[in-house]
Amino acid sequence: MKRIIHASILALAVASLTACPDDKKRPLGGSCGSTDECAEGVCIANLCLDPEGDEDGDGLTNQLEGALGTDPTVADTDSDGVSDGDEVGQNVASPVDTDGDGKVDAVESNANDADKDCVNDQLDPDDANPEVDPAKLGRLLCKKVGACGAEGAVVTASCPNGGGVATCSYSGVAEYEEDEARCDSVDNDCDGETDERYATGGAVTFDGGPNAADAGKVLGDTCGAGACAGGRVVCAVDRASLVCSSSDRAGPLACASDMNCNGTPDENEVADPIATPLAQCESYYPDGDGDTWGGGEPACLCSASGKYVTKDHSDCVADDVRIHPSASGLCGVDADCDLQLVDADEPCDDGNTDEADGCHNCGVTPKAVSNPISYPSGPTVVGLKDGGFVVAYDEGYTANERWQGRGIIVYTAAGKVAKRLSGLGAEDALWSADAQLAPLAEGGFAYGYWVGSIVGETETWTYSVQRYSADGEPQGEPTTLFENDVALYGTRLFPIGTGLGATFFRMGANGYELYVRYMQADGAVRDLEAQLSLSTFSGNPEALGFDDGTVLLLWSDYDLQLYETTYKVVRLDANAKPTSDPFAIALPEFSLRKVSVAHDGAGWALFFLADRYEGEASFNALGHLSFDGQDKPLGDPAYLVTDDSEGCPYDFVGGFDGGGRAWAVVSDGECQSPTRGWYAGADGIVTFSPALESEPRTYDFAAGPVGDGFVFAFVAGGESLPQGLYLRRFAAELTPKYLPPSE
Repeated sequence: MKRIIHASILALAVASLTACPDDKKRPLGGSCGSTDECAEGVCIANLCLDPEGDEDGDGLTNQLEGALGTDPTVADTDSDGVSDGDEVGQNVASPVDTDGDGKVDAVESNANDADKDCVNDQLDPDDANPEVDPAKLGRLLCKKVGACGAEGAVVTASCPNGGGVATCSYSGVAEYEEDEARCDSVDNDCDGETDERYATGGAVTFDGGPNAADAGKVLGDTCGAGACAGGRVVCAVDRASLVCSSSDRAGPLACASDMNCNGTPDENEVADPIATPLAQCESYYPDGDGDTWGGGEPACLCSASGKYVTKDHSDCVADDVRIHPSASGLCGVDADCDLQLVDADEPCDDGNTDEADGCHNCGVTPKAVSNPISYPSGPTVVGLKDGGFVVAYDEGYTANERWQGRGIIVYTAAGKVAKRLSGLGAEDALWSADAQLAPLAEGGFAYGYWVGSIVGETETWTYSVQRYSADGEPQGEPTTLFENDVALYGTRLFPIGTGLGATFFRMGANGYELYVRYMQADGAVRDLEAQLSLSTFSGNPEALGFDDGTVLLLWSDYDLQLYETTYKVVRLDANAKPTSDPFAIALPEFSLRKVSVAHDGAGWALFFLADRYEGEASFNALGHLSFDGQDKPLGDPAYLVTDDSEGCPYDFVGGFDGGGRAWAVVSDGECQSPTRGWYAGADGIVTFSPALESEPRTYDFAAGPVGDGFVFAFVAGGESLPQGLYLRRFAAELTPKYLPPSE
C-alpha cells in the first residue's frame, strides 16, 4: 500500500518545532535540535531551514522533505540515480510507493537489495526476507506486457545465492519469442511493441502478391488496386508475411475490370482474347463475307476484335455477301434472313398452292427460328392479349459442346419479331430445364425456368420466374419460387387472376409430394404454399388458375400392383386449401394415357390421348371432355379421333383456338411416322400436317392458342430439314404460315 502524506501531517510536523530563547537562535543553515533554536525558519533534518525553500533543488520543499523523511539537502536521498522529486511523483499527497511496504520510493534505492533475493528494495515489499517463490519473482522481475501479460501466461524467475541478476523463464508463455519474428498482432517478445519487424523501419515488407503495384509497403499501409481497392496491409495467415486485406476480392480476369489487382486493365493482359475468354465477355460474331452483318460461330470477347466485329448474328448465311438482313429478294432464297416467305420483294413460296395470291413456288426451304449454331430443345409457346405470341426454348449446345443458354422470341400479331433474347443463363454451371411460359393479366408474359448448380457433391436446383412486358422487356428482377437439393420435376407455370402460380413434384418421406406456390402481379411471392402428399408413384402434373383465385390441379397416380394409371383432380381455394377430396377421371371404354387441361368458358376441359387394351393398336381415341365451374362433367367426351390404330404415339398437345374450336397434334416418333394433327372446324374434323409430310420424326414440340388459331413449334433435324426449331401458325382455315424471326 502506498504511504499517503496529508496536509494535516505536515502541519503537525511544523507545530512540533517550538521556538528557542532569543539568545540561542541560530541562523538559516545552522544546526538545531528543534525549531526553538532557529532564528529563522524551522528545524528540519537538524537544520534551520526555510520551510518553503528547496535546498537541494529536487522540486520538493524543505518542509515536505521533512515530512517524507528525505534529505532536504540531497537531491537523491537513496542514491539510486533518480531525484527525490521524480520518485515522489506528481501527487505529493500520495507519493509513489512501488512495492507498497510503507516506504516511499525516494528513500528506497532501486540499486540496493537488502535481503539478496535479486529484487531491489524499491520493488521488494519485504526487504528483510528473501523471496524464493519463482512465480512471485517472475511477476516482480520479468516482462509483464504483450504475450507475457496475457491471460494464462506464466513467467517464473530464479535468483542465485547471495543475490545478483535473476534468470527469467518464459516457457509458460504460449506465444513468447525472444526475438519477435511472427506477424500476428501480438507483442511476442513482450517489449511493448507489436509486430515491429513488419512496421515502418522493420526488416519485412509487403511483396505485392496479387497486388504487385503495392510491393514494398509495410504493416498498416493502404493497399489494393482494381477489384482489391481500399485494403490495408495486414499479417498473412502464415504469420510470417504480409498481405493486402482486400486480396480475396481478386478473381478471374474480367472485362472492364482489374481483377488481378495489378493496376492494369485485364483486357490488356490477354495475348489472345479469342483463345482466352474473360469473365463478363459477350458473344461477338464474325463478318465472314464482308456484308457488315454477323453470323456463324461467335467468340466471347470484351469488345470487337479482328473479324469478330458485331454482337448481331442475324446473317443467316455467313459466307454469301448476297444474303443478309437488308438484302433484296432472290428467288428460292431467303435473302434477307427474316424467314418470312411472303415479303413484298421476295418471289417465294408461302406454303400454300394458291398461285393467285401473288407468290409462286420456287422451292423455298423452311428456315429454323433458333440460333443457327445450336441444337435446340424444349420449346414452349404462349399467346399474348394483343394477338402476338412468345416462343421460348433451350438453345442447346454448339458443335464444340458450349451450352448456348435459353432463347426467347417475341412475335407481334402480324408475325414479326418484336424482341429476340439469346444466351440467357449461358454462364450457369448446369443447363436449365422445364422452361415454362404464362401470359400476364396486364398483357406481358412470365418465363419460368430451372437452373442447376453443383457444390461439392450436392446438386441444387432453383426455379425462378422473370416477368416481361408484351414487347419483351424484363420487368424487375427474377423471383425465386423453389429451391431445393432434391430431385424436382413436373413444373407448370400458370396465371391465377392477376398473378401467377407454379407447381412441382418431389419425392417426400412417405411418397410423392405436389407443391404449389403463388406469385403476385408485382413479382412478390405470396405467403401461401399448397402441399399434397401422394402415396403412389405420381407425375404429369397439369394446372389451371381462375380469376377467382382458385387453382385446378391434375396429376397421374400409378398403381405399382395393378400396373394402372389413374388421373386425379383437386381444386384449391384462394388460400391454397383443397375444396374437397381429389376425384378420379375415367372415360367409358378407354384408358387415359396422357392428358392436358385448358380453359373452357367458366369451366375447363380435359384433352386426352386414350386407348383400349385390345389387339396391338397404339391408340384409339383423341378428344376432350368439358367440366363446369363446379368440376362436374358436361355430357360425353367429344372425340377428334376414335378407333385409330395408326402409328405409335409418342406425345401429344391439344387445346382450343381463339374461336373455341378444338385441335390436337400427335407425334408418332416411335414409329418414325410424320406428326399428325386434327382440327374441329366449320367443315367438321379435318386432318392436317403440323410439320412436314416429309419429316419422319418430331419428338420435341409445343403448341399454344394465338388469335383465331394456334402456333405449332417443333424441333426437327432429319431428312428434309436442317437441325433447328421451326414454327408454323395455323389460322381457322388451317392455312400454315412459316413465321419470320426478323428483327
